[in-house]
Amino acid sequence: MDEGSILVEYIMPPGTSLQESNRVGNELETIALAQKEVQAVYRRTGSPEIGYQIEGPHRGEMMMKLKPLHQRSASADEMMKRFRHLYSDYTSMSFLFHHPTQEKMDESFSGLPALFGVTIYGDDSNKLISLSNQVEAMLKSKPDISNIVNNTKVRSNQLVVHLNNSALAMYGLSAMDVNQALRAAGLGVQATTVVHQQESIPVLLHWKNQSMSRPEQVGDLPIVTATGDWIPLKRVANIQMTSVASSVTRLNGQRQMTLLAEADGNLMAVANDVQHTLNQMDFPKGYSAVVSGQYPVIMETIKHFALTAFLAIGLIYLLMVLQLASWKQPLAILTAIPITLAGGLIAVLLTGHGLDASIGMGALTLIGIAVNNGIVLINEANRQSHLGLATLEAWQQAIHLRLRPILMTVVTTIVSLLPILIGIGGASEIFQPFSWMVLGGLITGVIGSLIVLPLLLVAPCHLILKKSETIHV
Repeated sequence: MDEGSILVEYIMPPGTSLQESNRVGNELETIALAQKEVQAVYRRTGSPEIGYQIEGPHRGEMMMKLKPLHQRSASADEMMKRFRHLYSDYTSMSFLFHHPTQEKMDESFSGLPALFGVTIYGDDSNKLISLSNQVEAMLKSKPDISNIVNNTKVRSNQLVVHLNNSALAMYGLSAMDVNQALRAAGLGVQATTVVHQQESIPVLLHWKNQSMSRPEQVGDLPIVTATGDWIPLKRVANIQMTSVASSVTRLNGQRQMTLLAEADGNLMAVANDVQHTLNQMDFPKGYSAVVSGQYPVIMETIKHFALTAFLAIGLIYLLMVLQLASWKQPLAILTAIPITLAGGLIAVLLTGHGLDASIGMGALTLIGIAVNNGIVLINEANRQSHLGLATLEAWQQAIHLRLRPILMTVVTTIVSLLPILIGIGGASEIFQPFSWMVLGGLITGVIGSLIVLPLLLVAPCHLILKKSETIHV
């Protein structure tokens, strides 16, 4: 839906300083504000020490407030496509584009900031990176998948110090001595604690002006030998700079890497196609890949929804049997439900809307309306029968008396849905599928209640009566 705003998350290589991240954020803001459709930009870089968000300074997000829809020439989705192109020059960064509400729902349901993704499981990080590149290539070959985000491409530099045990023994050093020197040069070593105004303050000692960003600088780090002499670290160690994945996540003790993407069109068809392709890929033993994101949650929700619907219909049937003291009449009422739902689904398909949760809510609403209309007609027909009228005449009288209330209910419901159907008001896009589902179902529901239901209950009785009269003659 077009909420009038866009949420853009950007991820830089881990270890990026706050100053550098802020500088890049200012550039991204400038690009955004240069667009005439953007009214304001609110940016957050990193997270405070005390807060519900735990993110380093290399991550940030921008909330772009767009001008009202009638004052801009592009929708929110079109603006997202434009920003993907504008930010494509920042090749060392990853970007995620969201509608604000959708992003919150995705994270709430699946823990991932996207509706669709592929998660690869395994033990070795290097193999996971290699497999993620293969999966990314596979996803790019799919025409219905776009905006693939592979976080393994955001690399982090790592200094690796390989100690020479024979050199350490020659100088009377241990691995602990080298570790303490590296810690003092990097983070510092706590020497003591000072009490100031009833507060304990740790005192750290570290090397002054000692940089640890390049292998040669680390190699010049002075180490104290057992005899009290100073030697550079490179005499007892081999220092190398390597590139590793920016982050490592685990699930149930197993390493995993997730690629995020956007699925265009039918999400279920796209997910099934991707999972089928993943099953055919040749993964090493102990490695696997599955479709993740909100899609598995959606499929589980559909199963629960179907089970709940069947249980609800069964409970409704039992309640109607108790109320009407008949098992045939409630069964006839239930036959009106498919007719009502069919009209709603036809209206949704004709208007080009996809299946979503709001259509499920509309289906439940239509089931209640169909059952209510059926009970009203059958109660009135039974009352007329108790007054002495024949079955056919009782139903004719019931339809005559209840037609106006049923039509009034349908008309007032349709009128109340008109503002949403024509798109008046903010966030009307959320409820448009629901409104079209209810509108189509109400139209066919009237046909089911006033024509099909009487035919099912009156025609058999009328045929039996005609047959008995024929035999009597």
